[in-house]
Amino acid sequence: MRLILLLLPFCFFAKADMDYVCYVDENNAPYEYIAKSCQRNNVLVYTSAPYENQIFYISDFCRFDRNVERDKTSFTCVLYNKFPRSHVHKD
Repeated sequence: MRLILLLLPFCFFAKADMDYVCYVDENNAPYEYIAKSCQRNNVLVYTSAPYENQIFYISDFCRFDRNVERDKTSFTCVLYNKFPRSHVHKD
């Protein structure tokens, strides 16, 4: 119990990268741009993505314990990792 009380004040100094926004355009090599310029837990704003294709990008990059906001040409989410998730295919 003492340890919890001792460590509690340090929680207020923990910093998340959700303070930064990473803007990505579908037309300009988005996978390379995310790997080079974005960081884990950044807010990802992905534009110029057709609604039908957004689910593929969301499954590659977004955290599923946070909200994902979508419209017809873009989506916003919290970036899980700057590299896409691996895909499991059953042949």
